[in-house]
Amino acid sequence: YGEISETEKLYVYYNYALETDKSIMGSMSASMSDVISDLEFLLLNTLIGVYFPFCDGSDENRRRMTKDEYTNNIYGGGENFMRRNLSQLIGLSSKPNDIANGETCDVQNGMEIYNDCFVIEGRLTLTLSDYNLLDTYQSQISASIESFMNDGLLDDCHPAVIEVRFLDIGLSEIDQGYNNATADL
Repeated sequence: YGEISETEKLYVYYNYALETDKSIMGSMSASMSDVISDLEFLLLNTLIGVYFPFCDGSDENRRRMTKDEYTNNIYGGGENFMRRNLSQLIGLSSKPNDIANGETCDVQNGMEIYNDCFVIEGRLTLTLSDYNLLDTYQSQISASIESFMNDGLLDDCHPAVIEVRFLDIGLSEIDQGYNNATADL
């Protein structure tokens, strides 16, 4: 909410495959930008639900983060929970926007005439209180995004989406200094 000062911003980049149904895209007159926007919205809300579980202010609807002992992935719910230190991860933003980079990817076998698949460059901004937290949150957020995509949690973001598949991590950038930023949270 509002302005945040004296913080560190981390830009996380990742690539994912977005497979869509050609006929649904056509019948809805949907653009790839529409689909990507819906996916970004669902991803951000899913991340907020995990990393900012107490934002709704209701004790009965609280969700807690769970850390998988084997993969170090973090999930919402469960008995073993971790709490995000409120003074560390300050905000998440879907800016800069994800973009289709023009590359295509493989669709499910036998579905080539029905589906399209495009490589999307995903982007996310984390606002951290301290540069020293960079490695911790970069790996946690990246693991969460990969898990959400590979577990099919984002496949319902738009009627035309068949599947969202995580491909790889891109380079990350840091904006150090005393910047004023508005968080999407």
